[in-house]
Amino acid sequence: MESCASRYCGPPAPAPPASIILTGRVTATNGGRALEDINVTFAGRSALTDLTGAFRLEWAAGTPPMAGVVTLAGRSIVTRSAPLSVNASRDVALDAIFSLDEFDLNYYRQLVRNGFETPGMLRSVRRWTQAPKIRLKVVDEAGQPIDAVTLDTVQAALGNDTGAFTGERFGITLIDRATQTQEGVSGWITVKWPNPARPDICGRAQVAVDGGWIELNYLNPRCACGNSRMGSATVRHEMGHALGFFHTDGNTGDLMFNTIRTCQASVSKRERVHAAIAYSRPVGNVDPDTDPDGSSSVRAQPIIVLP
Repeated sequence: MESCASRYCGPPAPAPPASIILTGRVTATNGGRALEDINVTFAGRSALTDLTGAFRLEWAAGTPPMAGVVTLAGRSIVTRSAPLSVNASRDVALDAIFSLDEFDLNYYRQLVRNGFETPGMLRSVRRWTQAPKIRLKVVDEAGQPIDAVTLDTVQAALGNDTGAFTGERFGITLIDRATQTQEGVSGWITVKWPNPARPDICGRAQVAVDGGWIELNYLNPRCACGNSRMGSATVRHEMGHALGFFHTDGNTGDLMFNTIRTCQASVSKRERVHAAIAYSRPVGNVDPDTDPDGSSSVRAQPIIVLP
């Protein structure tokens, strides 16, 4: 009998369709350590991460493309949710906030979500996505010149803590001086000087507004430090607001403590830790740690905060 080896027998049988496999690794946003025993859930499948943070999810062949939310949950993390699309087998890197070390969720909510002043209305993450430029006005709002010592003090203080607030992602690209404002111009923060004076505050700022402003009340004698009519701590505090952060309570060592009581202050260690996490999240991330799906085009209204 003639075999297929000596004659044409037709095309080979097609290979069975492959299943869809999602693999990945979960690490800590704060520190980068591998996270084990984290329950990863997506599109009706769940798996626990191993000692290296790795996980594997599988769907049958012929499963249509999947788009939804991947959820990470476990006793060592803040529950994390993020949008994910799977059209074919792929590998993903996921991260979550490790909550058993230096992280304090209540403090994070104060600093990042305005939880100290509006605990019943926690804000979404507001931050810069590029390094801002600073316009330092050399005249006040009535056209009166600002003295050189005050200008030099303010300029030196503006860029000192930007890297600490952004997780060292970026600093200030430029600080220039001019009589005109750059308010409303993308990429800029304008530092301006009210006239007449406000008797109750030393400064105020818009929170993470592209083209926003910082206002320094230099005519208030209570705000002077040494030969400068504005203290460095107040400037750095207002810059913290402009970069996306709110007041905190209970620790006078924090730059963003709700009352400035010193001429000199810098970002504290816990501010660095928690601010870096905020700058690891997309704009619009909501409590406890849920990323937006990108479908909303609503722009948050500017928030103005006082020291």
